[in-house]
Amino acid sequence: EKLDQTFLASEEWFDLVISSLERAVKVRDEKRLKAVGRVLAYSAVGSNELTIHPVDLISILTELSDQEAYILGLINFIYRNRPDMLSGGNEDSWTFTTDAIKELAPKNLHSSLELLCSRLYGKGLLDNSFGLNKINDAGQIVADLYSKE
Repeated sequence: EKLDQTFLASEEWFDLVISSLERAVKVRDEKRLKAVGRVLAYSAVGSNELTIHPVDLISILTELSDQEAYILGLINFIYRNRPDMLSGGNEDSWTFTTDAIKELAPKNLHSSLELLCSRLYGKGLLDNSFGLNKINDAGQIVADLYSKE
């Protein structure tokens, strides 16, 4: 796609890049760093793919812990590739319990799954009702940015 020269010359672009760099220096996870780069790239071309403001996306991507990002990516994988691990009648009502994702989660994270899902809920990436979790639209966007190769 073609670069949005007007946006690239704006103070908003400059602020977005500086903010991204300041936040990214604290991130070790290469997949999250690439996701931040994708947000900047989408912004530079004026893409309509991002339905969440780039500042907010970069903020959440850089605030996730490595374990939170991993679990969000795993949940995204399950939704896309393993719907048999989900409960609910159709795609719009699919939910999961932390016990259901233990099958794919590394053993060292089993004891932390409830905490990690609660933290993802607190960051607005999962919905939770009566112990059932569901990835929401924001969670899907962040997970897609994180999981893209």
